[in-house]
Amino acid sequence: MTSVIHSNLLSRPHMPFFSTPLRSLTLPGTRTLLALLGFLIGSGMVTLTAQDARSLEFKDGDRISFLGNSITHSGTYHSLLRRFYTTRYPDSTISLINCGISGDVAERMLHRAKKDVLSHNPEYTFLMVGMNDVGRELYFSGEAAADTIALRQKALDHYRKKTDTLVRLLVGSGTVPILMTPSIYEQTALLDSDNRYGVNDALARCAEHIRQLSRTYALPLIDLHAKMDSINSKRQQRDSTFTLVGEDRVHPGTPGHVVMAYEILKALGEPEYVSKVAIRTADKKVLTAINASVENIATDPGQIRFDLREGALPFVMDPEERKALDLVPFMARFNRQQLFLTDVPSGSYQLKIDGVPVGIYTHVALQKGIDLAQNTHTPQYAQALKVAAICDTYHEKESALRTIPLIAYAHLSDYQGDGSLDSKEKHLAKKLEQFQGKPWYGYFEREFATYIKIKPLENELKRELETLQQQLYDINTPKTHRYVFTRE
Repeated sequence: MTSVIHSNLLSRPHMPFFSTPLRSLTLPGTRTLLALLGFLIGSGMVTLTAQDARSLEFKDGDRISFLGNSITHSGTYHSLLRRFYTTRYPDSTISLINCGISGDVAERMLHRAKKDVLSHNPEYTFLMVGMNDVGRELYFSGEAAADTIALRQKALDHYRKKTDTLVRLLVGSGTVPILMTPSIYEQTALLDSDNRYGVNDALARCAEHIRQLSRTYALPLIDLHAKMDSINSKRQQRDSTFTLVGEDRVHPGTPGHVVMAYEILKALGEPEYVSKVAIRTADKKVLTAINASVENIATDPGQIRFDLREGALPFVMDPEERKALDLVPFMARFNRQQLFLTDVPSGSYQLKIDGVPVGIYTHVALQKGIDLAQNTHTPQYAQALKVAAICDTYHEKESALRTIPLIAYAHLSDYQGDGSLDSKEKHLAKKLEQFQGKPWYGYFEREFATYIKIKPLENELKRELETLQQQLYDINTPKTHRYVFTRE
């Protein structure tokens, strides 16, 4: 497998981006109907009530794009969603497509939406934009001059205009936009990095505009800004250095992305159970079987046995991701793998699954129910780890591949050479000279080098992503497991 350079987008300095001047909607004719609906809504001839995101249900074959800036380009919230949907719905092939570009703004998204997003024919498009639109360089501690205040307002007005046009374009093109308010800028934590105080207040105004767009166009809304701001505020009352965002104050850290994924899944109304099974051992009766089937129940003195096949795998997290569990109840809300055994004789029982010891439980614990989702010894957990590893590899390669449209849209739009890679490399070298002595020089030097390295491998990388997608659905199928409880 070809190795590629992975862009370090999360540690980039502040820089200029430009270096050049519904499930039910799947019937034939849907995109035409949506286009007409977009026109009617935009003209004021039709007024709708905001759609609850919980009414959405992704189905087998759906393609879901994520349109955004660097927080989407290199962020992991959508990779966490891929991990969730791959393990929770193993029989439904759902494609999640990263359409983020580092440094992007609403106007640029509008410019590239047709070729870079809608070309994938997504049924749904998550949209998050704002961090770069507000003009972070216009904010600082202290009183601003009148002309600076005017520029801040101009940036917000431009954002409102372009996001409205972008949403109209998405609706009219047949995809269902799922609007997300922008993630927060860290302006209150005591960090060593430069603080552009006031940026988060500007983002709060952006968030209110996105809420209004949701109401105007009857679109699902996920209010990330309000939730992240609330968590930050509460935690900083105890720890002034706490932040959901990284040291650069812009890009959410890993726990921040877990919070974002949690809010998305909650808004979409995803179920809490991997599985829930209750067995009355006295008469070998299955009392409850949610997303599971139980067969071959047998009991002997001191032993209970049965075969269990679940319809999903547990959701696994690495240690850095688990730090978010103090912030949001992710496991309790979305990762419950419960097993209840009633009428079990008194004593302690060792559980083996497929012959592998996974724990010892008292009859009282079994009566109350045990949750195996976070038990690292189960074969289901081991299988889920393999799925997560492929999801992580997919994310790394897809993020690197996004460097190609980043450079193409932001730095090659005025290119007029013969199309060869050498010619483009010379063009980019001249662009790089413009950044000499600037704090973002090193960033662009790396990104231009990445583009030159991976552009010849573009088709190969896309094939690798297709292979990884297939591998995911080859290994995510739940298996039938033999459960044996033996009294010690």
